[in-house]
Amino acid sequence: MVRSWVQDKDIKLFRVFFELTRAGGFQQAQVSLNISQSSLSTSISQLETRVGMRLCNRGHAGFSLTEDGESLFSEISILFAAMEKFSTNLASKKAEISGQLSIGILENSVTHPDQRLIRALSELQELAPGVGLSVYTAGALELEIRVLDGRLDGAVGLFPHRIDSLEYLPLFEEEHRLYCSVKHPLADGSVSIEDLKKHPYVGREYVDLIEGLEPPEGFDVGATARHMEGLILLLRTQKYFGYLPDHTARPWIERGLLTEINAPGTIRTGKFLLALRREKHRSRPLSALVNLLSLYRNAE
Repeated sequence: MVRSWVQDKDIKLFRVFFELTRAGGFQQAQVSLNISQSSLSTSISQLETRVGMRLCNRGHAGFSLTEDGESLFSEISILFAAMEKFSTNLASKKAEISGQLSIGILENSVTHPDQRLIRALSELQELAPGVGLSVYTAGALELEIRVLDGRLDGAVGLFPHRIDSLEYLPLFEEEHRLYCSVKHPLADGSVSIEDLKKHPYVGREYVDLIEGLEPPEGFDVGATARHMEGLILLLRTQKYFGYLPDHTARPWIERGLLTEINAPGTIRTGKFLLALRREKHRSRPLSALVNLLSLYRNAE
């Protein structure tokens, strides 16, 4: 019903729509929300644009929900009830949640636009300020090893395989597109897959093995890079092209050093996962973090 993931501003719009529906009309909702009717109307219009459907009828005939509006109100009611219950449960156990929490984060992922992990860690610190938080950044393979041997409680990243003793919880997605130097021959105009095969490609070692991120067949791998810095360095030599997450490439594009290659059918999508040891009993800090991440994920 809504987009692939819910942002903070969507929650605010949901709250306005929720209160409007409970009040039974715009005039009544002005009092409970303490906002003007024009601001209320603007918020509802913004929400209708976000979800892509008409939610209510307003005019001389009075206020009423459309069928889509009734469906959305039902979903929002479930969401708010879950959030309230979760916050209440965690708040009641605030004094009980203590200890250390070590989380691994995939390198070069801090610029990812999805804020779910940041929001979850922030709320965890508010609910349980006594938790000592440690963050470790590395490549996917090292992160998995550290989760396996206990040096990390969990790790967030793109993982090329599934280790039996670990479980992987889905979090969010990341788009990867083809890029090259602005002075590379592929930088001018639209190109085909066959055009790409005529130029050396930077292989990304384990990343190219991840489901959803596999490059088209037949690319001429002229160089490889394990880490993002090495890949960008090779792209800037003006001799290679390769895949980068769109949020990683953005600052280099803004500096006029890299450009996206206009090649239809080459966009790839990878799934960020939370890797955890398969255990019957998790520490309270880790359980709280997993619950928070699950709550945000279910709000999609």
